[in-house]
Amino acid sequence: PLSFGEPNEMFAALAHEAPRGAYPRGFRGEPSTWTVVGSEDDSYEALFSLDGALEARDGGFSIEPFVVLEGGEPLGWANALVVEPLLAENQLPIPRIVRTHRDFSLSIELLATKLNGHSLLFARYRLTNRTHHRLRGQLLLAARPFQVNPPQQFLNRTGGVAPLSSLACSPSGLDLEATPAVRLSSLPSHCAVESFDDTHALPTLPSPTLKRREVHDATSFASANLTWPFDLAPNHSFEIIVGSPLATEPDSRATKTIEQTLTRQLALRNTGFSRLLATEQKRWRRALGPLDLDLPPEAADLEHAIRASLGWILVHRDGVALQPGSRAYARSWIRDGALTGVALLRLGRADVARDFATWFAQFQYPDGKVPCCVDARGADPVPEHDSHGELIHLVAEIFRFDHDRAFAERLFPNVSRAVDAIERLRQSRRTEAEKTPERSIFWGLLPESISHEGYSARPVHSYWDDVWAFRGLDDAVELATALGHADLANSWRARREQFREELIASIDRMRTQRGLDFLPGAADLGDFDSTATTVTLDPGGLLEAFPRAAVDATFERYWQNFEKRKTAAPQDSVYTPYEIRHVGAFVRLGWRKRAHALLAFFLADRSPLAWHQWPEVVSHEARARFVGDLPHGWVASDFIRSALDLFAYEDRAARALVLAAGLDPAWLDGQSGRRGVAIHHLATPWGPLGYRVRRVDQTVRFDFDR
Repeated sequence: PLSFGEPNEMFAALAHEAPRGAYPRGFRGEPSTWTVVGSEDDSYEALFSLDGALEARDGGFSIEPFVVLEGGEPLGWANALVVEPLLAENQLPIPRIVRTHRDFSLSIELLATKLNGHSLLFARYRLTNRTHHRLRGQLLLAARPFQVNPPQQFLNRTGGVAPLSSLACSPSGLDLEATPAVRLSSLPSHCAVESFDDTHALPTLPSPTLKRREVHDATSFASANLTWPFDLAPNHSFEIIVGSPLATEPDSRATKTIEQTLTRQLALRNTGFSRLLATEQKRWRRALGPLDLDLPPEAADLEHAIRASLGWILVHRDGVALQPGSRAYARSWIRDGALTGVALLRLGRADVARDFATWFAQFQYPDGKVPCCVDARGADPVPEHDSHGELIHLVAEIFRFDHDRAFAERLFPNVSRAVDAIERLRQSRRTEAEKTPERSIFWGLLPESISHEGYSARPVHSYWDDVWAFRGLDDAVELATALGHADLANSWRARREQFREELIASIDRMRTQRGLDFLPGAADLGDFDSTATTVTLDPGGLLEAFPRAAVDATFERYWQNFEKRKTAAPQDSVYTPYEIRHVGAFVRLGWRKRAHALLAFFLADRSPLAWHQWPEVVSHEARARFVGDLPHGWVASDFIRSALDLFAYEDRAARALVLAAGLDPAWLDGQSGRRGVAIHHLATPWGPLGYRVRRVDQTVRFDFDR
């Protein structure tokens, strides 16, 4: 029998022998782009590629469209002149592509919804004649044993081949293991299922004489072709709607309900799809919160990107669990959940942050340890010492934004236990061993961990952990004070101050010993990692704790590296967009012009621009590589927080809200400057913020919402 890796290798060999476009581009080693399709809090999401392939079920087969003109061969993604990706209203997470060929265009529009309690996916395929004469041929939808997730993806699951052993044509579509897999608004003229030996899973027109309606393929590489003939006058269109469940239901009664729901909906054809689309657009407008930006035309895309990023975060959400992805990262981390929660709070979705914090807190261990992440198997016991401070921070921020005292009191025992967990950890590095010269650098810090991904090969004393511990202790003091626990507040305040002093002392000693002009990432290494160091500024609030020259040198070094990357060869310019955090850091440093240069660079690296999304790894290489989930929820939340910092950010040390520090002065000049820039309904701990800022003669005028 084939091992799990061998099918991908086999299809890669076949793809290199076949014409380009016969197989998904990932098997040829070409980079792939895709997005996710789902409802706000559903547990199931589909993947949809820029090449038009659709994977309805996690790890399942895909449906890929081809067009066969009269007397020709199947035309797919490789034959397109242009592929235009779109989102509904330029910002709602409802994707679409328009694939333009010489003689025709093919539009594919997706939406996910829940009907009768079931998660369903609908796709509308619209073929339009672009010529000045009649156009005849066939639309072909091929069900193939390939995931949209390409074979280069390996984390949590391997992409590429999707086992497909039993497939059957039914009176209304395709069945997979006797359950409805694909249902259609109009029946095809021909449906044929084929084994791997028949086709090697290539898209081919079925012979009219082929009568096979069901196949059981021992290789698990079966495929199916559904075809519809068309005869179109110039500028006329032909369309079909495809429906599919997003999950396999083991219960026969549920399967019957799904079948009936799909049948009723698809019987409405285009009208039914349009109504569903209008409903989902209305739902998403409400879900994306009340934030309203009024920007000049050259900056309008920024608002679309903020709102779409929130949409992707909500699509990846699994019930109340925030997850950064729907395949590779279908788990919930408190590290990124805390930062994502803050982004949600600022956009008016405190309900989502509150539900996540309440859910995650139940996995805390009795001794106070907060797990790094949780998935279907439960809590992960791997020691990642940033998690304790992150849970505290999330609880405190929710209370500061929505003032829900009942929530804060309910989770205060979790906060108290997390504070004790931090105390045990830091006391483990306040022993006789740490008084020796070779270990004195670790005095008072948290022990080694791998919470910072860069240290996964070997645990180290990461200052990332320590900044989060300080943030947690500081927030715990504020919570205890607000909730009337004066004795605890005093005790925790003493711990906080002692820890702060010892953290600063460790960094100072490290810089002196190694002759560093920057803030290091880990006490063991004295390494440079400004992306991690951004948390020292926010949410750490420790900008004033270190010499400003050292802070500036840290981010100046990043800036110089960034400048070099812009002209580097593709293989030398691979990076993770977590670096977007530098935009907010630069705003706090007063480096507004540089902040906008960074922002423009990262916005240009969206994949693709119109879908307003980033992978975890950005590469401009011609070869494919692992990129994480697309879109990646952690990157989306980093972008949201940095983008909002342009308009307002909190200076924790000064306990002040700093306004408009990141606005581009050009936005206030010229034609667009007559009305200026406005933001409304931005949530802050002091209530909703709204203002309009514009240039009036030689002054800048602020008008605040009442």
